[in-house]
Amino acid sequence: MREGSTVDLFDGRLLRVYGESNRILSTIDDTNVVELVPAYSDCDILLSSVLRLQSNRLYMVYGVKRSLADRRYFGQYLDEEGHLDGAVVPIMLDEGYRLVEKDRLIQLEQGRLLLPCMLLDGSSGQLNPFALVLIYYSDDEGESWDQAPQILMGPLLSMLGLKSPSLIEQIDGRILMLASSDDEQLYQCYSIDKGITWSQIIKKRSHNDR
Repeated sequence: MREGSTVDLFDGRLLRVYGESNRILSTIDDTNVVELVPAYSDCDILLSSVLRLQSNRLYMVYGVKRSLADRRYFGQYLDEEGHLDGAVVPIMLDEGYRLVEKDRLIQLEQGRLLLPCMLLDGSSGQLNPFALVLIYYSDDEGESWDQAPQILMGPLLSMLGLKSPSLIEQIDGRILMLASSDDEQLYQCYSIDKGITWSQIIKKRSHNDR
């Protein structure tokens, strides 16, 4: 089975966007395959998210790895036929090895897009497993992006930093971030300003904690 993202279209058809042979493809009801992002020599292509925005437009996020020192992500709109709709939008401009896991793009109730991203160091030719977390945000539904100023670090003495960050908007308007670290326990922090700054990272308490 192809791994990817699926979206229900307004006419009842199912749009599937997926990676195959280092390309990103789309198909509607498993027919009429369309190449969205072609394969490039010496580059790895990775689909991250496809999200139905509040404006009803479809927005795709994917990564392009050029080296262990340079992996960046891009956004692009899709139309209701699974074709590209507009120009490629760079989410980050500077070099660095970033990793965004699948389906991490969210849209807040007030419209802001948030994308949590791991930053790793591969400048030595080997990828250091220690990861920091960066937050990218857009207030125009993905037409332009900025990086939040705060860099999030793992717990004290952590060897791996923070892994697999995900974001959830709470009923009270706060943004909850969940991430893992060396001990495979969940850690959490909160933002009260829509993802720009964050509280101290702490271990998430389980129901068994007293």
